[in-house]
Amino acid sequence: MNYAITDIDIEIYIGLVLLVNRIVAGFFTPIFDELRLSKKWLMYVAWILAAYIIFVTKLNLFAAIIPDPVVGRLLSAVAIGGGSSILHDASDNQPTNEYSGSNRVGSNPDASDR
Repeated sequence: MNYAITDIDIEIYIGLVLLVNRIVAGFFTPIFDELRLSKKWLMYVAWILAAYIIFVTKLNLFAAIIPDPVVGRLLSAVAIGGGSSILHDASDNQPTNEYSGSNRVGSNPDASDR
């Protein structure tokens, strides 16, 4: 199949990823913090929110390569909901594997006061 992802596809994907990320971070994360719930469930909240947006808009990012619209929309929801956790993981302050065996914590592994 000769399918090239267009700039519009990328812009829609990035826009929806940012939208879902901001809604989860601004609305659901404070609720989870207040109720002291495990944040591992936020990924599922992001997937459900992304699925709702995808099915309401009938957007299918995989329409050119997956002929079944329901499967394409489900995969679009997983990609968009999972994309919001990619942004969270990229901004995480945890040390890299290089420092995982030491006592150093945070974004400054060379801090002498730790």
